[in-house]
Amino acid sequence: MSHNHSLAQFLAVETIGGPSWHPDGDMIVFAANTPGLYQVFKTQIVRDIPVWPERLTYFDDRCTNPRFLADGTIIFTRDRGGDENFQIGHIDHEGNLTWLTSKLDSKHRFGVFGKTRFYFQANIEDLSRLDVYEYRSPVLETEPELIYKPKEGLVIAACLSQDEEKLIMEQYRGNADHDLLFYDGGNVTNITAAITQGKKTRWSAIRFIDDETLLVATDHKSDIMRLALLSLSGDFTEIPVIQDIKWKFEEAAVSADSDMVYFFTNEDGYSVLRKGLFQADGAAGMEEIMLPVRGCLEHGDARSFTRGASLSPDGRLL
Repeated sequence: MSHNHSLAQFLAVETIGGPSWHPDGDMIVFAANTPGLYQVFKTQIVRDIPVWPERLTYFDDRCTNPRFLADGTIIFTRDRGGDENFQIGHIDHEGNLTWLTSKLDSKHRFGVFGKTRFYFQANIEDLSRLDVYEYRSPVLETEPELIYKPKEGLVIAACLSQDEEKLIMEQYRGNADHDLLFYDGGNVTNITAAITQGKKTRWSAIRFIDDETLLVATDHKSDIMRLALLSLSGDFTEIPVIQDIKWKFEEAAVSADSDMVYFFTNEDGYSVLRKGLFQADGAAGMEEIMLPVRGCLEHGDARSFTRGASLSPDGRLL
């Protein structure tokens, strides 16, 4: 150990992550356990200039998973005493806090976020079942609407179409037994069951490529998770350039206003970053991006933050 560093500094391990971009692309909000428990911070993003972050929450309980909404306000989750019954808080432009939920015996977990609405899962009606709710903007003037009660497994709202009228939900019956469900405002259709024919398969919805095509991550026809294309009618298409990457998919970062997709693969325990343009007939412009340090992408769950990377609205900054 260098004599320039104290033992306290050596032992001080902090975790910072879960970034979310302001809609103007000049600020991020994130979670950090620097105070001892996770709290919410924000900071301006100025190229080549370090900016000290501003702390937004001061609770004796952890505050996690912050997100910017399309109007520039912030929502986050907080549980009490580590009970994992997370409630949703809202911070306006002046820093005023409003609790959007107050069912202290229920869990609230974020799903996908759009420009006009966001989705969450909660066990409000039945403590043994997490239902899917839609919360439209402005959130201080509306109430969440229950849109789906799962018949089995855990269901998470995962992916929205460009017009935000089509929703893809991920259904989990086990660590390796998933399906994708298509919700169009009324009906719910399983779009992967016919493909897998009962074989346990993992699926994750990344984004809509067009109104009828999804970019997904799956181990269908593979031993590892890989990116592929899936139509709403259930047609599955492998992507040749992705097949050439012999490493497991980790996470993707996308933006509604950019066609670029950034994604990480795990290669011998280290995260490798690539970007590319995905279309209904394949992928183009695939490029590996050298990271400044060699390491592993950090991401956790509702107790901290659920994603390790975030793409700016214009798709230029990650």
